[in-house]
Amino acid sequence: MNQNAISLRAPLPQDAQWIATHIAHDKVQVMLTAPPHPYRIEHAHAWIERQKDEKHSFIIELAHHGRAGTVTIGTRQGAPELGYWLQPEVWGQGVMTRAASMALDHYFQINRTTVVSGYILGNTGSAAVLGKLGFRNTHHAQRYCNYRSAEVELQRMELSATTWQCLRQRSHSSIASASASETGPDT
Repeated sequence: MNQNAISLRAPLPQDAQWIATHIAHDKVQVMLTAPPHPYRIEHAHAWIERQKDEKHSFIIELAHHGRAGTVTIGTRQGAPELGYWLQPEVWGQGVMTRAASMALDHYFQINRTTVVSGYILGNTGSAAVLGKLGFRNTHHAQRYCNYRSAEVELQRMELSATTWQCLRQRSHSSIASASASETGPDT
């Protein structure tokens, strides 16, 4: 998959050291609930092994940067859940919105099940990403954060296949309209 110099690919064993180094970054791990703390290379190897049977787990690669993060849609507590992280040096560039959009396109091509996600309250970056993707707030929940060694409050959200399809159609219509207006009238 490739979109605007972003590509998604399956995680490979040779990604383990990179994952272990970058997910353990304080600015990253403080906003995640699932990763063990401290995060070690054996955790990365175990995560990669678990992803072998997943069809929607990806390493995000940027043409100008190389590997930049991960995006997954995996089953958690019986529901498909979008999860992701990104290296801080590429935050604020629209990378995660585009990468998660690509993963959701891939997912909804073969599934119609609503996807859930969420963010730790105060994580304005994730709130913005999920909002741009069309996720809607459902409720607050508590989840243990290994990095913080404490329960944190999450904003839980969901995105239905129908909502995703409507948003994608509007997006494609807007692009087509913009392209038509840029070329001007036929002469």
